[in-house]
Amino acid sequence: PDLETMKSEWATYKKEDDEKPATDEACIRFQAGYVKRLVSYTDYPTFNIDGVIECFLEWEHNKHENIMTFRDKPHKSLMTGHMAPVHHTTWLAERDDTISNYVDKC
Repeated sequence: PDLETMKSEWATYKKEDDEKPATDEACIRFQAGYVKRLVSYTDYPTFNIDGVIECFLEWEHNKHENIMTFRDKPHKSLMTGHMAPVHHTTWLAERDDTISNYVDKC
């Protein structure tokens, strides 16, 4: 876009950013809106950004719920729809980060 359009869009987004509530969810949704706008300006393949928002909000909720166990929660793949398996050992207790430990014991 031309310079004036860019300045106008930036001012709109800056105002939107300044006026959004000071919550994690508002920040996540604002960032997703930015990504949607960027994708719309390119030939980048579209993907389920709203699904990403929901997954990110779930992760963020889990983190607030318990900072020590949020990594133990499984998430659903937006590409396949499959739920990830729960790891056999909690993140905090796991000391073996080899691929074979993860894959062979799933």
